[in-house]
Amino acid sequence: MISSQKFEAMLTIGFTETPLPNQLTSTFKSLSKKVWLVLLIELIGILAVRVLTIKMFATTFFAFLAGSIFGFGLLISGMTQPTKVLGFLDIFGNWNPSLVFVMIGGIGVNAIGLLIIKRTHIVPVHTDTISQPNSKKIDSNLLVGSAIFGIGWGFTGLCPGPVIANLLIYPIQMVPFLLLLIIGLKIGNALRSN
Repeated sequence: MISSQKFEAMLTIGFTETPLPNQLTSTFKSLSKKVWLVLLIELIGILAVRVLTIKMFATTFFAFLAGSIFGFGLLISGMTQPTKVLGFLDIFGNWNPSLVFVMIGGIGVNAIGLLIIKRTHIVPVHTDTISQPNSKKIDSNLLVGSAIFGIGWGFTGLCPGPVIANLLIYPIQMVPFLLLLIIGLKIGNALRSN
């Protein structure tokens, strides 16, 4: 039986401090071989499952590339550390504004990319169309969903992207969250279909 103190320590391991640049460098060096091996095995597994055509390969490759860039960005920015995220959300206490720059960077890059796509009418290589939202309406589903997401983010300091990025590094802490996330998505889909 695990004591409550040991369980709490398991949940917070690796999340208590923001690593310094030197610590981050040594962490990357120690993890780099394992991470690249896992990424290679993942890519080989994805390719082995599919019957490869050029379009399927392109779709798989670009999904793998985009996911890797996104995960690496989350790791470097500190978004995978719940304490850093919770510090950002604690605007009336010990506020850590550093994640504002992460959000501004993400919004800026995305806005520039969408502007280029709209002006040049670029056709995607890996799919038939560029997926964009169909509705610009602010309705109750959007408001309720945003509130639920915000409450969950505020309680845990985690959202889906960082959970998946942390899955290989902290599996014991992330698997329960991921399972609850999947259950929540299933409940949300069932409620929306009614």
